[in-house]
Amino acid sequence: MNLGGLRRIDSLGRIVMPKSIRKNLRIKSGDNLEIYTQKDTVIIKKHSDLKNIEKIIEIMIKIIKEIMPVNIYVIDKDKLIYPKKEALKKEIIKLQKQRQIITKEEEIKITTNLTLTKATTVFPIIVNGDTYGSLIINSKEKLTQKNISTVNHFTNIIKKLLED
Repeated sequence: MNLGGLRRIDSLGRIVMPKSIRKNLRIKSGDNLEIYTQKDTVIIKKHSDLKNIEKIIEIMIKIIKEIMPVNIYVIDKDKLIYPKKEALKKEIIKLQKQRQIITKEEEIKITTNLTLTKATTVFPIIVNGDTYGSLIINSKEKLTQKNISTVNHFTNIIKKLLED
């Protein structure tokens, strides 16, 4: 556990989170944090909107996999939400920042233990101008236009869920 030093609460109830903790947890200006208590402890946790609808996303992924033989990954801003949680590599974060559907036919390192090869298509999830994450499809062959349209419909459903 990293304490980050002693902090004083100001007259408005604010504290400054140490830079080392913000850097370690990849917390940036504008990120949402969850704050709650557990017994006599205050817990501050980075918030993930996609994590809140994880069960719905899992159902959508099962449907997509029935339609096409692909591997699917869902990421928020910096973590793999599905199938497991790991910190993302800078390469995939850069792709996500392009804010458009991108297809790559080269090797892409997503996490320390996961490298995508073959055809990879990244579908960003953008709501009200903010990037919430991406749905990544990895397949043996480049997706057809029909497959891209189908997956895009699923990302639109996720966007609608996040708008509410």
